[in-house]
Amino acid sequence: MIQPLAQFLQVSDRPGPGAHPGLAGQFTIASFDGSPDVVYLDNALAGQVVERTEALARVTLLYDILKAEALAPRASIDLVRKAIETWT
Repeated sequence: MIQPLAQFLQVSDRPGPGAHPGLAGQFTIASFDGSPDVVYLDNALAGQVVERTEALARVTLLYDILKAEALAPRASIDLVRKAIETWT
């Protein structure tokens, strides 16, 4: 368990995108002027554009929950460092 956490810390300071919070797969909520929002769902097999209002509502709720629950990037790094110290 220590090795994956140590590797996370090594790459956490590199520039670039961080890990995506959605464990079920990546998604993008796209908003357009004058048109309804859509969701792009991406998984291991294929990508899919979804326009259904109920699906958009569920993904928007998922995003809001993930955003509210997520630690700030620096707090995540500090938590991993603390875990390594505790387990070693």
